[in-house]
Amino acid sequence: MLTHLPPSRKLRSGLLPVVAIAGIAILGSPAAHAQNYLHTSGARILDSQGNAVRITGINWFGFETTNYCPHGLWARSMSSMLDQIKGLGYNTLRVPFCSQMFDAGSAPNGIDFGQNPDLQGLTPIQILDKLIADCQARGLKVILDRHRPDSNAQSALWYTSQYSEQRWISDWQMLAGRYHGNDTVIGCDLHNEPHSPSTWGDGSQTTDWRLAAQRCGDAIQAINPHLLIFVEGIEQFNGDGYWWGGNLEGVASAPVQLNVANQLVYSVHDYPSTVGSQPWFSDPSYPSNLPGVWDKHWGYIAKQNIAPVWIGEFGTLDQTTSDQQWFSSIASYIAANQLSFTYWCWNPNSGDTGGILQDDWNTVNTNKQSVLQPLLAPLIGSGASQTLSDGTYKIAAQTTGDVLDCYNTANTNGTIVQLWGSWNTNSQRWSVHGNGDGTYAIRTINPDGSVGRSLDCTGCSPGDGTQLELWDYWGGPCQAWRINPTGGGAYSISTAQAKSDGSYDVLDGNGCSGADGTRVILWSWGGGGCQQQWRFIPAN
Repeated sequence: MLTHLPPSRKLRSGLLPVVAIAGIAILGSPAAHAQNYLHTSGARILDSQGNAVRITGINWFGFETTNYCPHGLWARSMSSMLDQIKGLGYNTLRVPFCSQMFDAGSAPNGIDFGQNPDLQGLTPIQILDKLIADCQARGLKVILDRHRPDSNAQSALWYTSQYSEQRWISDWQMLAGRYHGNDTVIGCDLHNEPHSPSTWGDGSQTTDWRLAAQRCGDAIQAINPHLLIFVEGIEQFNGDGYWWGGNLEGVASAPVQLNVANQLVYSVHDYPSTVGSQPWFSDPSYPSNLPGVWDKHWGYIAKQNIAPVWIGEFGTLDQTTSDQQWFSSIASYIAANQLSFTYWCWNPNSGDTGGILQDDWNTVNTNKQSVLQPLLAPLIGSGASQTLSDGTYKIAAQTTGDVLDCYNTANTNGTIVQLWGSWNTNSQRWSVHGNGDGTYAIRTINPDGSVGRSLDCTGCSPGDGTQLELWDYWGGPCQAWRINPTGGGAYSISTAQAKSDGSYDVLDGNGCSGADGTRVILWSWGGGGCQQQWRFIPAN
């Protein structure tokens, strides 16, 4: 079986002129701002305010090659590239690098300093500093990806004879310290595409990628506990092969366990048949078989609410029918499961996928962009922004259409909130008003049309099974709610109060029921099943 070779190793000729290095540049320090690091809750990624976010970005490679800087700087300026990336709607940049770029003597090359005068005289890591500062100025986030040990070849394991495990870990510790306090850097993709002889869960100190990821992740967290730790899969698990870095079947029996909880994100790579042969491409049921393939190898992690899954790489030349079917299918899978991703890639000089840019390093491939555009999420960090306009709504369960209802049409303190079929009554109409901090007040409408009591947690408890009731509005934490899009016009409604484990419960039907009279309770996010997704229907 052919396996995926990293696209950045397959560079087309004629795209990589070499430009001499000269001169110096001075980097400014990033402007101070309120930190907004990310963390996880079940399968979701949340910002520091508890708002659900999605990483919807793109890969821009080059630091991991012998150029030791992003590719394309021979054609245009780094700042114009970042402006275009932001303008297209991406919110994150995955930046591959190699350990060798930190070695003395590794000099950046392939830069037109006439178009990039601010990069002249900088070392590779100083160019990385500049890239991160420029991303920060645009509101873009950065995920650092240790793509390979040296600049010439991919490695199956996280270490080689030249670059040891300790060197790998110390490089990550250095980066964690260097960007500590700068929430533009949101996480660390520990090693790109582990593959055979890498193993998962067998306890080997030399091949068990899960154990190595834990050692490295803990070392990073000791310096900066706020960073997300992205752990890719392997190639083979119990005889079942998959893309390099994409097989996460082992998580079911041997999950990664980090010292700092709620910072782990699993990562996968997935590609079409033109990148490598896989048995599912020749299956008679292709492409309808693809969701099952993804569920088996990695999708179950998100669907079972174990942890978030981030598709760190997926890309295509988009020229064959098979590739187009794959592209459409994975886009639909991302949308249905509200997954995070970084598309491979920005660069046109990825030999087996091409890029979002065409060979002139300016023109956008509109066919590819049109598939990705509906999947893109807002910039990460606007925690106080509203996801829903203030107004009066009926709040209907996505699965049944039953709405939030005040028991027996009452509006007194302690009135139970239940599900019931929609009819013309104020006891089913709710005033939804933003609090200015990313949370909302959800209050009843009185018989006279005035705004009444608040949706509240019984006992002001954010735990699983807590009943929802009405209570006098006082603006406390048990009366503040987060309304987060889940896709297709639906939303989750979660508490603003975290539980003791740092996660946030959402509104659900008791016993997963959606029948008339079902009490509405708080429950852990389970991927959007049962009655965990809601529609807000204007009811002015």
